[in-house]
Amino acid sequence: EGEVGITYRVLRDILPKSWCHPGPLEALRMAALLIDNGDWYAIARRAELYVLAGHLEEAVAEFERAGIGAQHQGYLKDASRVFSLAVKTAKAALNDPGYVPDKSSDEDSLERTSARCRARAKAVRLRMQRVAGTT
Repeated sequence: EGEVGITYRVLRDILPKSWCHPGPLEALRMAALLIDNGDWYAIARRAELYVLAGHLEEAVAEFERAGIGAQHQGYLKDASRVFSLAVKTAKAALNDPGYVPDKSSDEDSLERTSARCRARAKAVRLRMQRVAGTT
């Protein structure tokens, strides 16, 4: 369930059925294979692999990028889902005992990103409602 369940569904589509569910190192290696792909869907897949690998800060940034890309291409439902994943992942990162807060400003960078993504998800949902209301 959660991030691991999402990632497993993605991996099930990518990997041969004979492969096992990858551990953190394998997930990180797979994420590296997607580095040069700028498609929002591939970026979202990379973010899910980062979650599985335990690199939550990188995952949050990638989820945000993917959401922006999906929004620009008109995939509003997907954009809203990806922004919500960014918020959920940011919360998990902030609650991680090993997380070191950003002391360079009054507000932590993960909290700022989470707030941006919450606002974007809300704006996308409102836009979807307006579009649905006009059709």
